[in-house]
Amino acid sequence: MVVDNTNPSPEEWTPLIEVARRHGARVSGYWFPPDLERSQERNALRSVKTRVPDVGLYATLKRLRRPSAEDGFDELYTVGLDDEGGFVVERG
Repeated sequence: MVVDNTNPSPEEWTPLIEVARRHGARVSGYWFPPDLERSQERNALRSVKTRVPDVGLYATLKRLRRPSAEDGFDELYTVGLDDEGGFVVERG
């Protein structure tokens, strides 16, 4: 099962982890450390129809919490952006 969404806190991800566990799945989490300025820049490049209102960015940032193994994840990764528009993924 893959969930591609912003799930900023345990209230959102705990039910998903429970479903995965019931089906015997391993649970991997990918943490994208927040960068409000870059998020706003990328958001501005979206079409008007898909753009997220700034208030939505601020509200999500306020609720955002880094996941931990204690939350039920089997493995965690930290994801950053490189200087060429790609990603850097590190365990932990």
